[in-house]
Amino acid sequence: MHFGETLEEDRYLECIRVAYDSGVRTFVTADVYGQGKADELLGRALEGLPRDSYCLVGMLGHDFYNGERNGSAGYPRFTDPGLRGPDEYAGFLRMACERSLEKCRTEHFDLLMLHNPDETGYTGEEVWKGMAKLKSEGLAARLGIAPGPANGFTLDMIHSFERFGELIDWAM
Repeated sequence: MHFGETLEEDRYLECIRVAYDSGVRTFVTADVYGQGKADELLGRALEGLPRDSYCLVGMLGHDFYNGERNGSAGYPRFTDPGLRGPDEYAGFLRMACERSLEKCRTEHFDLLMLHNPDETGYTGEEVWKGMAKLKSEGLAARLGIAPGPANGFTLDMIHSFERFGELIDWAM
């Protein structure tokens, strides 16, 4: 999805099918990858397979729905105050999760992670309330965090575990 060698869709679909047939049972996607195209292709590749035969990991966090790409910095996080306030975090997470699930052609994620969050994403109570609601409603079986490459995220992760550790099932 714009990194490395470009794969034609048919080749990508075949790679996923071969991986599955070879025993790979965990697949990871993020709604921002290809602005939803990765979700769509993964959903197509897994279509027809028994849903309980694989683990689907989704990631949410960048707002490509309303935000504008900032060059190599990518899309803003959904917690960007220029896009919305804390009272709108849960609504964004629900919308992004539902759209991602629809494109993946499934009803739930086995694991749903915050993707490359900013400090607010790691430590914001409204963020974690929104994530917990997705889990309680069955859209995600487990919750986690997938930090980005930025320096300094270790302290944010520690704060996240200290404040919301009971909600966090996985950290990448």
